[in-house]
Amino acid sequence: MVKSIAIEKITSGTKLASDVRNKYGQILLGAGMELDEKHKKIFKMWGIVTVEIEDKKTATTNIEGDEALLEEAKNKLQSRLNWQPSNSIEIDIYEMALQKILSKMS
Repeated sequence: MVKSIAIEKITSGTKLASDVRNKYGQILLGAGMELDEKHKKIFKMWGIVTVEIEDKKTATTNIEGDEALLEEAKNKLQSRLNWQPSNSIEIDIYEMALQKILSKMS
């Protein structure tokens, strides 16, 4: 499953669940890459405050096995917000909004 975390909470070996892009849409680091300390510095330089990581413990959706639907919901939410959560409270709000969009899509 996918979980959004603040850059400060990145630990070495964590895998990215989705591409990290700068404000111009350029890919800074691709999905599936393992993160380490140098990536935190790069993300901070580019103003990236959160990333989506692979997390087997936490599910951001009750819809399992439909990654295409989840990705579509994330795209809808991002197009509406144009905002990246920067702390745990904002991440929770983002995930609640994502759940709401997913419930309307299913």
